[in-house]
Amino acid sequence: MQRDRLGRSIFVLSAAFLLFVGAVSYGYFIAKTKRFPDRIISQALTDVEDVVDLFRANAHEIRSSRKQGGVTVHEGTLTQLGLTFLTAYDGQIFRPFLVDLEGKVVHRWDARYAALFKGRKELDLVWDSRQYLHGSHLYADGSILASFEYRGMAKLDRCSRPVWLLDRSTHHSILPLADGSFWTPSVDREKKVPRPRLAKGHREDTLLHVSADGKVLEEINVIDAILKGGYQAILLHGDTLTPDPLHLNDIELVTEELAQRIPQIKAGDFLISLRSPDALAVIGQETKAVVWSMVGPFLGQHDPDIFGDGTLLVFDNKAWVKQSTPVRWLEQPQPWGFSRILRLDPATQQVLWSFEGSTAFPFYTSIQGKQQILGNGNILVSDPEGGRAFEISPAHGNRVVWEYVNKLEGKGDGVLGRVTEATRVDVDGVQFLNKPCPGPEA
Repeated sequence: MQRDRLGRSIFVLSAAFLLFVGAVSYGYFIAKTKRFPDRIISQALTDVEDVVDLFRANAHEIRSSRKQGGVTVHEGTLTQLGLTFLTAYDGQIFRPFLVDLEGKVVHRWDARYAALFKGRKELDLVWDSRQYLHGSHLYADGSILASFEYRGMAKLDRCSRPVWLLDRSTHHSILPLADGSFWTPSVDREKKVPRPRLAKGHREDTLLHVSADGKVLEEINVIDAILKGGYQAILLHGDTLTPDPLHLNDIELVTEELAQRIPQIKAGDFLISLRSPDALAVIGQETKAVVWSMVGPFLGQHDPDIFGDGTLLVFDNKAWVKQSTPVRWLEQPQPWGFSRILRLDPATQQVLWSFEGSTAFPFYTSIQGKQQILGNGNILVSDPEGGRAFEISPAHGNRVVWEYVNKLEGKGDGVLGRVTEATRVDVDGVQFLNKPCPGPEA
């Protein structure tokens, strides 16, 4: 009897071992050959990783040693005058709000994904407290555009009432145009085209042109533009085994001054930032093909802006790997150093000016990040994983002349809320303050 029991145990263990070896071998086979069901498994793993990451800890909350919140630095004569439009996590949701230079909140908006998009058919496992607002714009009448990362966009009036909704996978940034329309990065979820050397189920990044009333006017596929222009090396420079080989994160319109520095581009073409291959590129407005690109001197960069002389300002994350939760305010240099803000000549790739974090002023964010060129020559930086925005004065030795720290009340010492965007706006251009809203205002 005991011998039979031992024999059955050995048989079960042997069968389990063989099943394990078979499963591992089959997994390796489909990963190498990209055969069915590799695409389903790859997408499922990405979705599960995102959800598990959110359940483990709130990635919008930053652990830090900071004790003071609000405005912590304000050198009045050196600071650009105006109000600051922030998109940041407030401990419950991502909320757009407006502060003066002393840190007083003068207006708030309420943007809740579940309430706005409650009619969507698919199940969304990420609730409001974990949704990203990434990409926003404030109009003079108090209406705003708010982009829920890869899930949709809403236009809200100054009282937070929806004007229209756009059920597209918008993300990262918004480029407003004079006619009220705008361009924004998006993903074409319907297009499923096999691409050489790219993982099945990869993202098809697009440039989306949207009208003032929220209708899609035009869509430009970035991979198509790369292939049409003969710049396949951009695709191969990044990690081609991931479902996100490009990670489009910004769109700017080429100016006359930038076009004068690079002969093959024209004013009105599209300057884009691609994080995965550490590349900037220009897509011709007429040809819809890439006509120029450069790689580095930056890593995982965001938000190229164009100076009046055609030089570029770039947020250089110096990204090593994405922080896992809980996210921390990193006070020591990472493997590639601290994050930087670079001014460079796109023709020669020479770095003309830079601001880099240090142990005296730690500045590192592994993802996201933006900056704004201000009227007085200062630069306003959005530091997501620092839970803050700060203003640099290059004319005064890169002195930090203003800082707003988004400290979360009731969360304990040192807990900050992620700040995805900060924009300085002229007080005279804000026409909606102190006007009543019908019913309770957010």
